[in-house]
Amino acid sequence: MTSLPETVEDNVPRIRGGGAGRWLTIGGFSILDQGLYAGTSFVTTVLLARWLTPSAFGAFAIAFAVLTLLITLHSAMVTEPLAVFGAAKYAGRLRSYVAFVAVVQSAVALGVAVVIALVGLGLHLAGDTEVANAFFGLAVAVPPVLLLWLARRACYARFSPQWAALGGVVYMALALPAIALLHTMGWLSPAAAFVTAGAVSLVVALGLLWRLGSVLPSGDGTFERGAVVGDHANYARWGVAAALTAWTSAYMQYFVLGPLGFDQVGAMRALDTVLVPYYQYLVAMTGFLLPAFAVRLEGPRREARRFVGTTAGVLIAQSAVVSVALVFVGESLMSLLYGSKYASYEYLLPWYGLILVPETVAIVMLCLWRAQIRTRLVFTFSAVFGVTLLVAAIVGAHWGVAGVVAARVAVSYGVIGCFFVVSARRWSTR
Repeated sequence: MTSLPETVEDNVPRIRGGGAGRWLTIGGFSILDQGLYAGTSFVTTVLLARWLTPSAFGAFAIAFAVLTLLITLHSAMVTEPLAVFGAAKYAGRLRSYVAFVAVVQSAVALGVAVVIALVGLGLHLAGDTEVANAFFGLAVAVPPVLLLWLARRACYARFSPQWAALGGVVYMALALPAIALLHTMGWLSPAAAFVTAGAVSLVVALGLLWRLGSVLPSGDGTFERGAVVGDHANYARWGVAAALTAWTSAYMQYFVLGPLGFDQVGAMRALDTVLVPYYQYLVAMTGFLLPAFAVRLEGPRREARRFVGTTAGVLIAQSAVVSVALVFVGESLMSLLYGSKYASYEYLLPWYGLILVPETVAIVMLCLWRAQIRTRLVFTFSAVFGVTLLVAAIVGAHWGVAGVVAARVAVSYGVIGCFFVVSARRWSTR
């Protein structure tokens, strides 16, 4: 077997030892972790859709899209490289590495929060009070939410997602009762929802970091901090651009529909929310597969191909099952979640669910490319997909939410299908 770098050796048993049983255990905790956080977010969003007016929910959707942009950039610059380098290059001194990254990240996040608050002030002065108040709440939430994402990914770098899952239990136990209490007292608003998320995130993040600090190896406690910054910068060089284009692909429909009214933005968010649990499941698998791919690719080529191929096959089959299920139960599911508030849009969900198959393919491709540190290719794909979708959505917006849904389905199959064919051919000849 091809020898592995010394810093990787401690992590290899965590994904190879015990064979398939060990893989299933780690993967199971990864799914549980993501499921807990995603489940909390899903239930919270559904409750907000039911309890807020369509325009207020649309304002929440705009601010949430901005939060997702920040999380996406944070992933490209911080958590993704942490998963790759933490599982390999800095595995022997992971505690010092995570602590340094956390300090730098927190300083930057505070600066970003100030900028968001200033944007909210500008919106308030311009008379957009609903969106402005949502941005004020977002400014409070950003630093602790990003800290929680870092703490969770550090658990994955050690191949210990069970700790992140425990944090998810605490997060759910605190967040959902808090939202219900706000509604009961008549204080629920987009701003209040964001502040609640920030407070709960801070509690869970500090708990996870305390736990990690007690067990992670610190090595000699010293390393070249400039080298860490350089590693992350090199990884993020194309990753940031790819993150921007990926975010554009996922959330630009809200801004395209914005001029038509926040009620249509709210309807689009209601459709997206139904698909969120499946996307979060994919994110859970990515959290494990990114460092796992990174380690597997250091080993025999045949073993790496088998691992990637099996993973892709399982995930694509699962996405097909979910898409078919939405054809039969999609409209009923919308009615169950939202009552009659979005009844005129229920027929769109079975069609919208068709995007799950090609976008699952995209998740596997992107995970593989990132593990290979082929971030330029990630950017190329994201840019082509994002620009194509943006143009199609602008045209489709002429027909409102239905036109945007049609644009998303057509572009997903067309662009992702082309990249998959080319990528599969190159992978098979390596």
